[in-house]
Amino acid sequence: MAIEKRNQTKAEKIINQKKNLETFDFTQDLVPYGRQVYKEINKSKFIPSFANLVPSFKTSCLKCIGYQSFAKKYSSGLCNLCGFLLKNNLPSSLPKLRNQQASSSSSCRELAISSIVQFFGFERYRELQCESIESFLSEQNTLTILRTGRGKSLIYAAASILSQALTVVFTPQKSLMDNQREMVKFGIPAAMLYASSEQSPQVQEKIVSEIASGKIRQKSKISEYATKYIRGLQFVIDETHCIISYEGFQDSWHQLKCIKQDFPSVPLLALTATCSPEDAAKIETVLKRPNMKVIRSPIIHPTSAFGMGINVSDITLIIHTTLPLSNEQYVQEIGRAGCLGQGSKAIMFYSREDIRTLLAIIGGGQENLSNHEEMHHLSDTNVTLNIKKRKIMLMALYADSIYECRQQLTYQSFQWLYDPPILQCMICDNCLRQEKDTPSIYDAQSEAVRMIRIVMLLLQHIRDPQNNMHYITRKDIINVFYNNKNNNVNQKNLNKLSLYSEARIQTWLRPQKLVCTCLIG
Repeated sequence: MAIEKRNQTKAEKIINQKKNLETFDFTQDLVPYGRQVYKEINKSKFIPSFANLVPSFKTSCLKCIGYQSFAKKYSSGLCNLCGFLLKNNLPSSLPKLRNQQASSSSSCRELAISSIVQFFGFERYRELQCESIESFLSEQNTLTILRTGRGKSLIYAAASILSQALTVVFTPQKSLMDNQREMVKFGIPAAMLYASSEQSPQVQEKIVSEIASGKIRQKSKISEYATKYIRGLQFVIDETHCIISYEGFQDSWHQLKCIKQDFPSVPLLALTATCSPEDAAKIETVLKRPNMKVIRSPIIHPTSAFGMGINVSDITLIIHTTLPLSNEQYVQEIGRAGCLGQGSKAIMFYSREDIRTLLAIIGGGQENLSNHEEMHHLSDTNVTLNIKKRKIMLMALYADSIYECRQQLTYQSFQWLYDPPILQCMICDNCLRQEKDTPSIYDAQSEAVRMIRIVMLLLQHIRDPQNNMHYITRKDIINVFYNNKNNNVNQKNLNKLSLYSEARIQTWLRPQKLVCTCLIG
């Protein structure tokens, strides 16, 4: 009884919170919200929504006279952020600082360089960080491809303090919103806003009040939530590859195309660690942002960790117990290993059944469409499924390879036009095996062509119920390929196929390996 009562109470709470969220009017004038915050600031009674992330907020009385959220850093009574804004003549929306500041004459690059030293306390930016900040602040739609651990979050953190606009960061998972802690740690007012029963309308109303008053410079939010009520914006989409990875699985990421429609002149910064030229073109199409400025390293290395949301640097071993959906996903999941420069390993256990399972998974989204949606999206869905199937087969080919350098195989998946070739790594299992076995190069084009022709014939052969075939096996293909004579051939009438009677191809390749390589490739 106690458990049932507790569950009932919890369910009623969720329903009430959902009703409150649905009835809360985010489109109403924000001025009253901002006025309330100003009153609290003037009375020194303001408590920000992120107060729990500020060390000793309740016990310390030495708070900034501007934001009244962070500890004083300067003798003038200002915190790190307010002092930086004042020193660099950057505008502030806070009433106590507004009259003290003029417009800065520094360029975007100069301000970015100043922020890394004065505000963040680093000696210099890492590769492409400064270029990305400069491009974004110049109101260019920017796609930055930067491997994990190279500071993508610092790019939008710097952009948020160098621009008076509210920085809205879209993230695919709540776990990634923990970056808010890092922002607050540096002294940047940041809030998380998302549609969930875990966040009450009272909390959301408080965040809206802070946004209206200018107290919030950065807001992280899950993409399901609308932002039509905000003015003075710049958008950031973190883990942008999810637009493609979640296609047919989480449609809300494709709704990001509404940003262009609702805010046509607002700049957008897209951040990811894995992106091929084809994926970049797809991202531009979905976001309706053609000709985005692409900022990327000339060579792509494995990047992110365990998927997304995990920020651990001392990993030396990652084990996969199944085949990932694509090379992009695989790279996302192994990249944190060796982040500190230490030797690391990535091990994958997989079977042929994994391929069938993954194909069934990606095909599931199409089956769930309504008749109207299926008719409307049939063409796009088929194209998407074919692309996903191709990525699965390429992943299987990567896993099944025995002599091709794995670094070169990975590089090929993300290679852009004019990217230079790279040498073999000489440390992966394939490179070491190649050095040990000294294999010979063999042109198996004729075998591959024959194999494909056999499969095409078998696909027709299986449709005839007289042939006693329910599905095609590797054994069937091998029997026809080598003109074998056995009971399986006779029972399934394989000897009646036109290719069965052709002269047998002489090859030294192992039958099983030949079938696997040809069919996957």
